[in-house]
Amino acid sequence: MKSNLSDSSSMLYLLKKTWSFLSKKRKKEINFLFFIVLSNSFTELISLISIVPFLAVLVDPNSVYKITFIYELAQFFKITNSSGLLLPLTSIFIFGTILSGIMRLTFYFLTYRIAANIGSELSSNAFKNSLYKPYTYHLKTNSSILITTISKDINEIIYLVFVPIIQLISACVISSIIILCLLFINFNISFSSLIVISVLYFLFFKSSSYTLNKFSKRNLLIGQSLTKLVQESLGAIREVIISNNYNFYVKKHTKDEKFFRREIATGTFLSTLPRLVIEPAGIIFLAFLGFILIISGRTNEVIPFIGTLSFSALKLLPYMQKIYEGITYPKLAKSRLINLLNILHKDPSYDFKEYPAVNIELKQKINFKNISFSYSKESTSILKNLNFTIKAGDKIGIIGETGSGKSTFLDILTGLLPPTEGSIFIDDMNLYDKNIKKVNLLKGWQRYLTNVPQNIFLADTTIAENIALGVNKNNIDYEKVYEVIELVLLSNFIKKTKHGLKTIVGERGLMLSGGQKQRLGIARALYKTSKFIILDEATSAIDNSTEELIMDNLNNKLGSKITIISVAHRLNSLKHCDKIYELKKGKLIERKSL
Repeated sequence: MKSNLSDSSSMLYLLKKTWSFLSKKRKKEINFLFFIVLSNSFTELISLISIVPFLAVLVDPNSVYKITFIYELAQFFKITNSSGLLLPLTSIFIFGTILSGIMRLTFYFLTYRIAANIGSELSSNAFKNSLYKPYTYHLKTNSSILITTISKDINEIIYLVFVPIIQLISACVISSIIILCLLFINFNISFSSLIVISVLYFLFFKSSSYTLNKFSKRNLLIGQSLTKLVQESLGAIREVIISNNYNFYVKKHTKDEKFFRREIATGTFLSTLPRLVIEPAGIIFLAFLGFILIISGRTNEVIPFIGTLSFSALKLLPYMQKIYEGITYPKLAKSRLINLLNILHKDPSYDFKEYPAVNIELKQKINFKNISFSYSKESTSILKNLNFTIKAGDKIGIIGETGSGKSTFLDILTGLLPPTEGSIFIDDMNLYDKNIKKVNLLKGWQRYLTNVPQNIFLADTTIAENIALGVNKNNIDYEKVYEVIELVLLSNFIKKTKHGLKTIVGERGLMLSGGQKQRLGIARALYKTSKFIILDEATSAIDNSTEELIMDNLNNKLGSKITIISVAHRLNSLKHCDKIYELKKGKLIERKSL
C-alpha cells in the first residue's frame, strides 16, 4: 500500500498524519503544553484588566472610583482616598505583568524543548523506517533524498511547521482574550481596528500563498541537489583531483547554495512583512486617535484610553503575527513534510519486524523452482523459469557476461528481491510462503548467510571493529578476530602497523589497498561464523596467489562446514569450486571444465 500524500494534500491532513506517527509520550507533552497556553491566557487577562485602573489612578485618581469593581474593592478594604489605591493597583499591575512574563517564558521554553523531542523522535523513526524499507525501495530512491530529509529537512520541518503551529494555537487563545478585553473597553474603535488588521493580514496571506508554495517545492529539490552534489564530489575525490575538475563542483554548489538561501530569505521576509507594515500604521492610528480626543475636549481620557490601547496592541500584534506565521511558515516546509511522511509510511506487505526471525540452518539443499524475475511488467525477464539446486557444503562458481543477471540472481538468493514467479525452498521451507504469518523465514535466512560484495563497506574506525561490524567494541572477541585474520592472510600486514588491530582504516578504508579491503570483508564473514558465504567478485582485487591461498585455507580448515557461492569474471578465481555454472539468457548452464 502506497502513501497517498502529494502537494495537493491539505496541511491539516498532513498534520493529522504526523500526529499518528508520534508516540504517546510526545502527545502527552503537547497536551500539557496546551494547559500552559490556557494558564498563559489567564495571566495575560490579569495584566490587561489591571492596566485600565492603573493608568487611570496615575492621571486622575478620583476617576478610579467610577469603576464599580475598584469602588467596591476600596470599600471592602476601607480605603477612603484615591491615593491609597495607587500602591495596590500598581502592585496588581506589576504582579500581573511579571506572572504573564514568567508564563510566556515557560511556554516558549517548553515549546522549543518539546519541538526538539518531536524532531528527534521523527528523525530516529525516519532513519529506522528507511532501513526497514525493502531493497526495491532503495533501488528506486536516491540516497541523497533520504539523507537530506533525515539529517537536514527535519530541522526545517520543526521550526517552520511544528513550532509556528504550536505558537499559532497559543496565539489564537491569548489574542481572543485580548480582543474581548479591547471590545469591552471600547467596542466601536476596537472592532473597527480588528477588522482592518484582519483584512490586511488576509490580503498579505493571499498575495504570498502561491509564492510560498512555489518556494517550498523548489527549495526541496535544490536542497536534495546540494546533498547529492556534495556526496558525488567527495565520493569521487580522486577523480576530481586528478582531472583538476574542482571548479565544476564549486561553481555549481555556489550557484545552488546562493539560490537556496536567497529563496529562504525571501520566504522569511514575506512571513514577517505584515508586522513591519501594520506596526507603524498602528502608531499613526493611535496618534490620530489621541489628537481627536484632545480636540474634542476629552483630555482626561487620552492617557488611560490610548495607554490601554497601546498596551493591548503591544501584546496583540505579536500574537496576530504568530497566527500569520503559523499559517504561512508551514507552506515553506510542506514539500519537506510530505517527503518525511512518505519515509515514515509503512508498507504492511513488508513489515518483518512484527514477527520474530526463525532460526534457519541449511541441512540438505536450496531449491530454485521455476524462478522468473523482471523489474517491471514492461521490462524483459532477467531470469526465466530457472530451476537450480545448491546442496549443503557445495562450492559453486557462477560466471556470466556483464548484464547477464548475476547480481539479480544473488539478490533473489539473499532475499533482497522477491521472485516475480516461482519459489525458493530452504530444505522443505518456502521462503515466500504467504501462509506463514507468525515467523519470519526470510529474515532468518538472511541472518544465516553472509554476502561479501566486491566493494566492501568499511567504517572510519579500527580494523577490529570493521571485522566485527555491528558488535559493540567492548564485546569484540579478539581471539576470534586473530583466527579469521590468519585465514585471510592479513596477520603480517597488521603486525607491521603501529597500532595493530586498533589501526584506523580511514573513511571508506582509504588507508587500505583494494585487496586488503576485500580480505577484511571475507574476515568479517568468517567472524560471523556464517555457514553460507556468497563471494560476489569478492576477490577481484586480490592477486592470484594470495587468492588461491585464502581459498585453500577456507576449504582445508572449514571444508564441508560451509557452503560457498562464488561469482567472478576470472575463471581462475573459481578453481576451488566443485561446480561452475554460466548464467546465460536467464538460465544457469553447468560448465564441464574451466
